Amino acid sequence: MALSVQMNSAQGILTYLKEDIPQLQIYALKKLTIIVDDHWPEIAEFLPDIEVLFEDEAFSEREQAAFLASKVYYHLGDYDEALKLAVESGPLFNLEEKSEFVDTLVAKCIDDYIKKRCADEPVEEKFEQIMNKMFERCFRDKMFRQAIGIAVECYRLDMLEKAIKDSGDIEAHLKYAYQIAQHNVRALEFRQDILKMIKKLY
Repeated sequence: MALSVQMNSAQGILTYLKEDIPQLQIYALKKLTIIVDDHWPEIAEFLPDIEVLFEDEAFSEREQAAFLASKVYYHLGDYDEALKLAVESGPLFNLEEKSEFVDTLVAKCIDDYIKKRCADEPVEEKFEQIMNKMFERCFRDKMFRQAIGIAVECYRLDMLEKAIKDSGDIEAHLKYAYQIAQHNVRALEFRQDILKMIKKLY
């Protein structure tokens, strides 16, 4: 009953963010995360307070603050900031969750990762970890063609080879990888690397 009363407005919980008592701030972050999808306009007014908690290295629930802020930025349509904070939220950003929030940020993560890899720009380790988890999910769900497509786009020869080997139908997936390499890969050196790998596996 108390929860339903609180969910009519987030203001009561939001005031705890300004308290100088970590236990109250942590309580507020966790409660606000539960209701953020319905009350994000109110919570957005307190984004500076939430981000201060995330940036405070002495604060024990930085990942919770990052996750809540990520959800608010997502609802505000700022996917760049939402993804940056989602990456900082550790296991709270659950790639197994079936939601528009996760699907949108994962798609953006893949796009950003591909752009950086193609431009030979450094990629943060946390982004690499998310991408590796995405490949693992593809392998587990037997979405080998999707894994091959992503691996080719982001120049991940290691994941391309693993997807082909684990597919259970190596010949068919070698042909698929060959078609993609011939029609989609512009970088000559990488295309040659793919063709060498295909030749090795045949």
